[in-house]
Amino acid sequence: MRYVINSEVMKKTYSFHKRAHTRALIFLVIPSLFALSCNRQSEVNAPSSVLKIESDEASMIKHHYAKIVYANYQDSLKTAVELEVAIDKFLKAPTEIALGEAKSAWLQSRKPYGESESYRFYAGPIDDDNGPEGLLNAWPLDESYIESGNSAFKGILEDKEKYSKLTEELLISLNEKEGEENISTGYHAIEFMLWGVDESAETAGQRLLTDFTDGPLAQRRADFLKIVAHKLVKDLEYLVLAWQPNSDNYRKSFEALDNKVAFRNILNGIGMLSGFELARERIDVPLNTKSQEDEHSCFSDNTHNDILHNAVAVRNVFEGEYNGVYYSVEKGASVKMLFSNGAEISKVIQKSVDQAKNLKAPFDQLILESNPEGRKSVQDVMETLVSEAKLISKSASAIGVAINIEE
Repeated sequence: MRYVINSEVMKKTYSFHKRAHTRALIFLVIPSLFALSCNRQSEVNAPSSVLKIESDEASMIKHHYAKIVYANYQDSLKTAVELEVAIDKFLKAPTEIALGEAKSAWLQSRKPYGESESYRFYAGPIDDDNGPEGLLNAWPLDESYIESGNSAFKGILEDKEKYSKLTEELLISLNEKEGEENISTGYHAIEFMLWGVDESAETAGQRLLTDFTDGPLAQRRADFLKIVAHKLVKDLEYLVLAWQPNSDNYRKSFEALDNKVAFRNILNGIGMLSGFELARERIDVPLNTKSQEDEHSCFSDNTHNDILHNAVAVRNVFEGEYNGVYYSVEKGASVKMLFSNGAEISKVIQKSVDQAKNLKAPFDQLILESNPEGRKSVQDVMETLVSEAKLISKSASAIGVAINIEE
């Protein structure tokens, strides 16, 4: 297993899974928001470092951060194992109850994983050259790539001649092949298999039980779902091993980093998540297209929770604590301690969490043109996240740590 420390802010080594037609749109819309936020934040007094960057006290921050990362990935793994167990139970004896239990397990597993996304964007184990991020959480997913339901085009499940036997190796090789929406592994592939296509803004997808019990594709669907669930667990095991303590692994290398480099990685993670990934990619794209096809978890209507747990992910790192499904880390040394304006940053971060918590599900109804109140609630979250990212970036720069929040 290879672990790579990249001391420079990650630039092009991670991928953002998006629709090409919305990417151009987003870069036209967002700059004005960032400019607005910049003007607002210019009134903030220039922050300074509370701790000496190379002090032992400051060193405690990166060690505590590593504890949080490890606990979070353990949570992600344990809930993924529970998801795999629930899926196996359903496939062995398909019933509506068992299908519902598998769906519940998927929803549960999304909570800790969503909070783990603040450990991205600096070429760590999740998204270095060998990282599994694209296999775990790629989106948006073109469901027809897996199963088209159209005789004119065969998806993976329907093309028995080309893909006679479904294997893990095959599905890995097909993931994002010839297109970012050609997704065949990860949370959203599982989501599609459990919920099916979401054809209405009124409900989530309505997968039929008979899809797994009757017809020529029933066994293929079962095989696909079983393989992808197991692959999810394996990828999360990889991340747990990378961050476990007292091992010759990425965590050991990370904790040995120069403090300024470590803080740059940490702050880049939360700045990029709140600014580029969450505000730009996951919120503004569907807000502008008004299409449920562009929301993060479109089949299950879980997008509002995705946004919430991503917002919480930033808070966890900044405040130095983690309250997970099974694992927790008590509040300790955190990056907040670095800044004289730490309380101000905390306030903005908490505001984004509170606004996300108040989003009324389902998200695809919030973004409709006919729902101005819902659209405003989404817009408000996005603008707070933009302000948050700018404030984190400005504060980091003031203490001599340059980060990238705009890709």
